[in-house]
Parts: sequence; structure tokens; C-alpha cells
Amino acid sequence: MLKLTIVSVALLIPIWLYAQDLPSAKPGALPAEWFTTPLLKDHVRQHQMYAFVNANIPELPRFASLKEWQDYKHQVKLRILRQLGIDDILTKYKLKVIRKGVLERDGYRIEKIDYESSPGMYVPALVWIPSRRSGKAPAAVSISGHLYCDSKAADYVQIRDYNLMRRGFIVISYDYLGCNERGTIDACQPGAWGGEDHTNSLFSYTGRSTTGIEVLDGIRAVDYLYSRADVDRSRIAFTGESGGGNSTYWVSALDDRVTASIPVSSSGSFADWIKSDENYDWHQRPTGMRSFADIPTLYAMIAPRPLLVMNGHPELDEFPLSEALRSFEYAKSIYRLYGKDEAIKFHESTTDHGYQADKRVQLYDWLRRWFFNGLIPFGTQDLPYKPDSKEILKVGLPEQNLSLPALMRVWVKQLLDRPPVPSSLEKGLTWQREKRESLQRLLALKDFRSAPGVIYQYDYQARSGPYELDRLRFEVEQGVKLPALFVRKTGKAKYKTIIFLEKKRGVSDEAQQLVDEGYALLLLDVRGTGEVDWGGGRTSNWSDFVGRPAIGMWAEDISRVTTYLLTRPDVQSVAVLGYGLFGKAALYAAAVDDRILAAAITTDSISYRQEATSGLVHIYADVPRILTWGDTEQLAAMVAPRALAIFSAGLPRSNNNEEIGYFAPTPRFDGPDRGERDEDLIENYDWTRRFYGMMGAEPMLRLGSRGQTLAQNVAKWFPAHF
Repeated sequence: MLKLTIVSVALLIPIWLYAQDLPSAKPGALPAEWFTTPLLKDHVRQHQMYAFVNANIPELPRFASLKEWQDYKHQVKLRILRQLGIDDILTKYKLKVIRKGVLERDGYRIEKIDYESSPGMYVPALVWIPSRRSGKAPAAVSISGHLYCDSKAADYVQIRDYNLMRRGFIVISYDYLGCNERGTIDACQPGAWGGEDHTNSLFSYTGRSTTGIEVLDGIRAVDYLYSRADVDRSRIAFTGESGGGNSTYWVSALDDRVTASIPVSSSGSFADWIKSDENYDWHQRPTGMRSFADIPTLYAMIAPRPLLVMNGHPELDEFPLSEALRSFEYAKSIYRLYGKDEAIKFHESTTDHGYQADKRVQLYDWLRRWFFNGLIPFGTQDLPYKPDSKEILKVGLPEQNLSLPALMRVWVKQLLDRPPVPSSLEKGLTWQREKRESLQRLLALKDFRSAPGVIYQYDYQARSGPYELDRLRFEVEQGVKLPALFVRKTGKAKYKTIIFLEKKRGVSDEAQQLVDEGYALLLLDVRGTGEVDWGGGRTSNWSDFVGRPAIGMWAEDISRVTTYLLTRPDVQSVAVLGYGLFGKAALYAAAVDDRILAAAITTDSISYRQEATSGLVHIYADVPRILTWGDTEQLAAMVAPRALAIFSAGLPRSNNNEEIGYFAPTPRFDGPDRGERDEDLIENYDWTRRFYGMMGAEPMLRLGSRGQTLAQNVAKWFPAHF
């Protein structure tokens, strides 16, 4: 709990100074200057979220014994599989393979197959098989990175696959996620860019992830190798570069059947991606992953199996040498617990980002050491090979095969059914309790009712005519100070107080009317809004990686400020008022904190279901995985039997022509808050209405604007319900 901080300089200021603080205003009106004068210094406003992010990237755990690590590894592996959203798929679905033909070559053949990665999504792959071999053969998964045009057919991938095959390996090489045959556009055309793996974020509404698909691609490739009687299961290597290097360490960490791992040009850390605001590949960053693990964790999970990490010099910004070495050293400390220091190696290549010939030499040499007892056929230099054309190597996919965007729509569709409304008051209260607990976990709320630090300065109070003002700063987490104004009309011992989000809205009609009606207003800038700079993509990157969505943090801010208000002797009770995306924040706050006795809101969209089925692709749920929990009608039901008004909702239209947007915390949709008709709002929240009715509180729920302005609705509703 944060300590209460009081700057007592105010005691030294003459009383007459307080009396002279009389901003100009119309008679009987709140002074506009109260709302336009900043409460925070510029450097605080601009930099506090930057410092907060740096201070809130969790340290990775260290381990003193092998048993301590092994216990941790078991738990963290289960957690990662759940986080990826593939634990059930791995349990329920088995490998399916479609054989598509064979290319006969001198001394080898290339089999064409499709194998099912996720239900409905097949992956085109080539299997390189030497004709002459004695006994069971070693095997390798060998993949490209983001080669949208060629992928498995790229010249250097073919050269690597051929050379592994000539050394006795059975090699499976598949098209990387969204590339070559798996793309929905022809990425070979001049100026074309595939990028479906980067840009499709519809998964964020579901419990699954693009990272999970990438991992399934690799695990199913290993399944295929295991299905072959001619494969030596004790010698299965996995390698790839760039995005394929990421696949390599993900799959190797989660599938112990990989017995040698060689990730190339992909070493770094999630922590560095946060700090440097890098790498927004959706397929490499499951939401919340950095709250408990990082790339060095994945490297460590490969121990004690052989791991060769190769990075180029120079490299891409997201794979800097310094961070790559830090990740490597963390993993090496785990290898030491096994007594296997020699099984992990870092190679800094003299060639840049990619899988060039010098790196292939290192690959063959590493396999020579661990798979061939020091003597590998044909040595460690590339054998010459003339690659085939992409057309010759085309596999073809089933007619109804799901693309990545189509698969995400299937995930969403699976979550659209509404649950039944609880049939009794007792069941309704049980439902609320259980859903409140799971919602707190989804939002990653911790001690959200704790009291904030409160900073009073010498000029914190002001008076103008019948109105009084307290200028406040709340420290809701260490280093995060939020500006707020506590405004009321004199003459009351206790005030019903409304937390009004977005202090910058100033003296609105409804604010003036509510104060004149006898309410106190606490006008608050939640973190990263109003006076407080959010910090751009860097903060958004952190928010997603550690699983703390902006709206969840805003709900925390509201709840902590509620705690402060209820300690004031002049506050009787608390309600909340918010518009648009801040209306959603107000709804979340009221849903998790039953001390908030009333909430009046507009929302930026009518429901998450509507957002996810709107046809937009480059949108990111403001609360990732929300449809696994419920929708806005269930959120609203969490407020029952307390008073709730939803006056209007906006429409989910792109405000940037569907350009890529990465989990921005600011409103993402065009148009005013008021976009949907009252009839649509009432229909969408019928579940909520029935829940309120079951609790005997239907009059406490208000839906729609009823032809009135927002200011009119707010000014009339609060006196009737709070």
C-alpha cells in the first residue's frame, strides 16, 4: 500500500492567499481556469510512464539447484501452453497428413505433403529423403523466416535442406506462417507484402494466439517425423532463421522430442523489445508472456539438449548482440545446473541477418558433434546444388483450407454464443462472485482497492463564489501520479461524489449542472490520458507483454481513487461517469468494485462481439481474451442491482483506413459515442435487462438516449438514481 504523502507547506501560506484565489468566471459558473491549468510539471507529465515501464518489467527468476529449476520448468511449460491457447488442441487432435506427390531425383526424392497444424489449417511441406541409408536416419525440421514469396522454396533453404539430406537426414521443410502457398496474396508481385502474421490481430478477442499457430506448425512437423518408421527419434534437429529462428526456440522449449536446436538470427529478449519499442510480430508475442517468462526462459527450457544460438553481425534492431548474449548467459546458467556447459554455444557470425553459408557450416559442425560422434558425411562445407523453381516445388492445399485470417474468424465464431441468464437470485449472486474473480485475473488486478498516495501542495485549495476546489495528485502506483480536481458547491457536510473521467473535458454542461445539483465531482485523468502522456507504442508494448491492458489499469485507478474518496469525511458515496473508451473503463471499475454505487456511460462500441465480427482486421481487443470471459452485457450485469445507465454506443469503423494499429489505448473507432440506435442498444443488452429483472432491479438499468442530449441525460439520471 502506498504511503500517504502530505506536503505541509500549505500550513505556512497566509490565509489571505487562499481567499485571493478567485479565477474569473461568470456569476454562478465554475471557473474555466480551474480545469485548464496543468497540475503536473511538464517533465512529470512527459516521462513518468517511461520510468514506470522500465521499473515494471519483472525480473526473471534465478535458480540455485537443478530440482528447483525442473519444478519451475514443469509449471511454466503448462502455463505457456495455456497462454498460447493450444493446450487443448494438442490433447484433442492428432496428426493428419495428405500426400500430394513425389519428385524423384538422383539419389533422393522430395515428397510433397500437407499436414494439419490447427483444425482446418493445413501446412504445405516438402520432405527430403535420401535413397540410400542403413538403419534409421537422423531427421531435421528446416524452415525459413519471413520470406513471403518463396519460403520453403527459397534458394538458400533448398541448399540447406539438400545438404542435410546428403548427410543422411530426412528433412521436412514447410511454408512459414502466411508465406508462399499459405498467403492470401501473391507476395512475389513487385511492391506486394504478405505480412498476415504481422497484421491480423483478431485473435486478441479469443483465448488463442498467432504464436500458438506457429508453435503448432513446428510440433506437427515433429509429429510427422515421429510417424515415420525410418526416423531415428534420438536425433531430431530443428533450425530456422529470423522468424523461423523464433519458431525454433519456441518449439524446442515446448517439445522435448527436439534433440538439437539451432535458432539463427533471432536472439534477443522480450524485455528489450519493450524498452526499445521493437518487434510487433503477433506470432512471437503472446499476451502476458513477459509477466513470467522471456526468450532466455525458452532457451533454458531446452536444457540439457544441445543448443547453438547464432546471430549475425550486424543484426536487425530487435536482435542486438548485447541482449542476445544476456539471454544466452541466462540459459547457460541452467545448463550448468545439469553439468552440460558444453551443450550450449553462442556463435557471432560475420554475416548479417540471415542463414548464409558460414552459418550453415556451423550447423553441420554442431550436428557432427552431437549426432555423428565427430564424423559427419561430406564434412562441414556446402555441397553444390542447383535449386528448383517455386512452381516445381508447389504442393497445393485443400480447397477449403483455412488461411490465418479465416482461422481467426473461426476462433471468434466459437465464442459468440451467449450463456444462459442465471435462474435465481442465489445463482445470480454466485455467478457475479465467480465472474468478478475471473475478471480480476483477466485484467491482472492486484490490490486494486488499496489507497493511493495523495499529494497536497500549498495551492491545492481554491474558492470562487459558492464553489470550492481541491487540486489533487494521486500516486496510484509507485511513480505514477494522476492529476485530479475535487469540485463542489459549498454548504454540505457530506457529498455524493461522481468520478468524472477525462478532466480535460472541463466545465461541460453536465458538470456544471451536477455541481449545482449538490454533487461533488472528482475529475480524474487516469494514467496515460489527459495531462499524462501515455508513452506511445513503448507503453502499449509493455502493457500487452505483461498482460496489463490499459482499461484494466484505468479501472484500478478509479478503484483506488474510490478508496481515497470514501476516507474523506465530506464524502457520502461514490459513482462514476465516463464516455467512449473511458465509459468502458468506468464499466469495468463498477463491475469489479461494488463500492461504486452508480455508473453512467457511453461506450466506443456496443459490444466486443460486434467489434470482432465487424470485418475489421487490424484491431486489437482493449482487453485481450475478453470473449472467453463474456461480453459487455455480462460486464453490465456485474453492476446489478446497482444503478447503471448506458446512454449510447459508437460503431466499430476504422479511424485510419485499416492501417496496422498495435493495441493503442486511445479510441480506435470513427464517429461520436452516439452511433447505435436505442433499439439496437436495448436489443444488445437484453441479457443484462433480464439479469437485472431476475435480481428485482430492472428499474435501476437505463438503456438508450431517448431522444435527449448526453448532457440532459446525465443531469437528469443521477438525481433519480444516485
